[in-house]
Amino acid sequence: MRPSPGRLCRGARTVPRGAAGTEPTQQALLELMRDSKLSDEDRNAAGLALIRNKHPAVSSAHALEGMLDDARWAQYAVLGLGTFARLFGEARLVEERERIGKLLVARLAAVRSATDRSDVFSGLSNSGYAGMLPAVRPYLDDADETNRVAAVEAIRLVHDPEVERIAIRKLSDDAGAVRMAALLVAGNLEPTPPLVQAVSKSVLHDQNSDVRQQSLRLLVTWSEHAPELRATIKKVAESNSSEPIRGAAQLALRAPP
Repeated sequence: MRPSPGRLCRGARTVPRGAAGTEPTQQALLELMRDSKLSDEDRNAAGLALIRNKHPAVSSAHALEGMLDDARWAQYAVLGLGTFARLFGEARLVEERERIGKLLVARLAAVRSATDRSDVFSGLSNSGYAGMLPAVRPYLDDADETNRVAAVEAIRLVHDPEVERIAIRKLSDDAGAVRMAALLVAGNLEPTPPLVQAVSKSVLHDQNSDVRQQSLRLLVTWSEHAPELRATIKKVAESNSSEPIRGAAQLALRAPP
C-alpha cells in the first residue's frame, strides 16, 4: 500500500541528512514538494531532504531545473543543483556535472536582483565547478562588498591553480568579510609557501581580530604537518594585541609538535 501523504511528510521531517538516496524516495519527496494541500512546513521539509541527499538521481536534477523559475522553489533548486553537480562529479557523471555547472553560470549572467544573484553564488559555492571562474572573476573586485564575498566563497571547492592566487590576493581586500572568505577558501587548499606566507602575514598584521583568529586556526591546522609554522604561532602567543588570540596560540603551542 502506498504511504499516506501525512506519513510521508513526517518521514521527510525525520530523514537524516543525505539519507534520501534512492530514486523512488526522491520522487516521493518531489511529490510532497508539489502538493499544495500540504503545509509549508511539510513541503519545506521534503525539499530540504531532497537537496541534502548524498546520492541524487539524474531525474531529481531535471526536476529541480524545472523549479528554477518557480518563486516558491527557486532557492531550493539552485542550491540543490549546485550540490548535485559536485556529487555527480564525484560519481564520475561528468556530463551531468558540466551540464548543471553551465546552467548555473548562465543563470548568474541572467539574474537581475541581488537576492537571486546571492542564491546562484551559493549554488556555485556548493558545486566546485571549475568552469565558473571566468564568470566569477568580474565580481571579485566588484564595488559591492557583498558581491566580492559571494564571489570568493563561490570558488571554495574549485580545484584549479587560479584559486590559490585569488585567495592570496583577496587576503589583502579592504573588507574584513572578504578576507574571511579568502581564509575559507585557503582552508581547502594545500599549504604552499606563498599561501602560508599570506596567512602568516594576516595572523600577525591584520587589523581585524576575526581575521587574525581564523588565520591562527588555519596555521595551527597546517602546523600538524608543518611544525616550522610553530615559530609564527609563537609570535602570536607573545605579541598579539588580542588576549583571546594570544591564549589560543599559547594553548596550541602546548600540544606536542
